[in-house]
Amino acid sequence: NHSLPMQQVDSALQAIIDSGDTAQAKALISQKIDSNAKALQQAQQQQAKLHFQRGVLAFNDDTHGALADFVKACELHPDYAEAWNQAGHLYDRLGQLDKAIHAYKKVQQLGNKQNDQQLIAVAVGNMGLVYQIRGELDKAKALWQQSLTLFTEVGAKPQVEQVQGWLNELEG
Repeated sequence: NHSLPMQQVDSALQAIIDSGDTAQAKALISQKIDSNAKALQQAQQQQAKLHFQRGVLAFNDDTHGALADFVKACELHPDYAEAWNQAGHLYDRLGQLDKAIHAYKKVQQLGNKQNDQQLIAVAVGNMGLVYQIRGELDKAKALWQQSLTLFTEVGAKPQVEQVQGWLNELEG
């Protein structure tokens, strides 16, 4: 049983080894490895969530501390789209625009992987903001039009209005 305490697993394993049944011993060890891997993954995801939460609290008054927490959350849980998105915002704030684009592209990839149109729209819209800062207005406009289409498809009215505002400003 993979939920046995380690000492009982060790005793059971020794008994199996003593009996000469290496196949059963390997099966028991494999079961424990799988159980430990799952527990480790859950612990890492919990740690990532805690780093994310601390990053959110630091977002407004400690850019570098918040960024460190969001980056750590991404390291612990690479599919944590919210952490990647927040890291992108802070890279943008710090003027590290290539890193911001990288973070937003990761959000876009996760949106594609999860088939989450709204997540893709957020990522694409945020990339447009970075290209606007760079003065690459054609790229910004194309990304915002893509974002607008996706937000419209999922019925995200406040986001549709926000992106439409960016486009109007650009064309204004």
